Amino acid sequence: MLTFYINHNNQICDEFNASVSFKWNQTVASYHIFNASVWTGETWADQPYKVIASDCSREAAIDAWEQLETRLLTLEDEDGEFCENPSIYELYALGSDHWSSEQVKW
Repeated sequence: MLTFYINHNNQICDEFNASVSFKWNQTVASYHIFNASVWTGETWADQPYKVIASDCSREAAIDAWEQLETRLLTLEDEDGEFCENPSIYELYALGSDHWSSEQVKW
């Protein structure tokens, strides 16, 4: 299993200096899904983000993470409510629990 870490500047680092942990989860239709967990100050977040990359590489996973960060920060700027919670990543945790067939409107 591919596991790696990045710091707050989105650069690869060791586990002790990391802000985000990436663990390869699965491959679906040639896309690679990584679980990206944010360091909470005491442990890794319980609800990881699902980051989808077209390549099973560190660079592709970091690119996908940067795109997710951009989207989250854009949403934060558009809606002042999100500024009240300092942990924007917890607001948008894209864990598998959030995606079920009952919630998808076809």
